[in-house]
Amino acid sequence: SQPGGHTLTEGSYYLADDATVGGSLTISGDVTLCLNGHTLSPSGDTKIEANVNVFAAISVPQGSSLTVCDCGQTKGRIAFQTAGEYGRAAIGGAGNVTLYGCTVEINKTSAYSVDGLCNIGGTFTLYDSHISATHTTSGANQSPYACAVRDTGGTTVIHGGTLSATVTNSTAYDDGSSSAYGLN
Repeated sequence: SQPGGHTLTEGSYYLADDATVGGSLTISGDVTLCLNGHTLSPSGDTKIEANVNVFAAISVPQGSSLTVCDCGQTKGRIAFQTAGEYGRAAIGGAGNVTLYGCTVEINKTSAYSVDGLCNIGGTFTLYDSHISATHTTSGANQSPYACAVRDTGGTTVIHGGTLSATVTNSTAYDDGSSSAYGLN
């Protein structure tokens, strides 16, 4: 991972309180994370694969898996705010991701794309989960693009929940390439 990134090694983790991670998380091995009604907020991101210009707050490389569940009375979430170049995702990679009843939110305020989840070759399975991608920009040539779940060569299976993608360009400029998708 890039400077400021952290590796979450194989095992089970349980949030006792809201947590802000100073940087990104890279998953190594099989990791289970229970949000327990709390919010996990990574503050950085890392390139998800060497040949792909997409960066994720939580990177799940090929051969690793991330299972996120929530046993709390209120539903927890993974929330990521970014303004970085290139494509950004809250969770991305070529590994396997399974979400059980949780929320993933990403908000971006710069050019290029934003994805809630970006699957580039793994298996992503969602059960009653809520994925939201919001892209807000201003100025010419920003080409904002938002996608709740992007799949570019993997398998994505969705069992209930909601997908939301919103694009806002706060200037009068429109280059015709702004778009928002729930699933692409």
